Amino acid sequence: MSNPVEINYLLVVISSTISFVTGGAMGAVLNRYFLLKDRRRQKEIEKLPEKLTLKTIKETVISHKPVNFEKIDCTNLNYKEFVLRNNTIKDIESCEVIFEFDKESKIAKDETISKTGIDRIKKREQKQSEFVYELKHFNRTNEITFKFHIANFSMNFFSAVIDKCTGVELEFIEIDIVEQPSIQPCQIVSKEKFK
Repeated sequence: MSNPVEINYLLVVISSTISFVTGGAMGAVLNRYFLLKDRRRQKEIEKLPEKLTLKTIKETVISHKPVNFEKIDCTNLNYKEFVLRNNTIKDIESCEVIFEFDKESKIAKDETISKTGIDRIKKREQKQSEFVYELKHFNRTNEITFKFHIANFSMNFFSAVIDKCTGVELEFIEIDIVEQPSIQPCQIVSKEKFK
């Protein structure tokens, strides 16, 4: 007859071995599940477009009354300043940024500040309230500041669009504070609103 102490010891060893094997198998199954889930999430993130952020830095009404600014007669005058930042994980070789303000307004003066200097970015005027800026070699974490003096504004709308840049979207960060409480902060709208 076997010794009861040996039987107990044998049962402890067998139960420990079974616990170890099933625990390891369960651990391997859980590890595989979370690995596949993380891969799926990563693939979904890779499918999403990367983003450039456009942040409103400053917005000021310079005049509610008619004023002559830069040899232009203005019924009113507004100043807006934006910063465009490359938050993507790649350097952008070339793209265009289109700014459009109220369709009755006129861009009286604009200025760009980038790593290459002041007003070095090539631009073209589509209409009096719309400019297209051609960005070249817009590298990661770089910023470009856009400053506008807008004359004859009415609704305080604007639209900003990225063009000729596949897989990149523009994310707009709204301003919290407007220096004059008499106007509401500008609103970004789709280009269809201007037609």
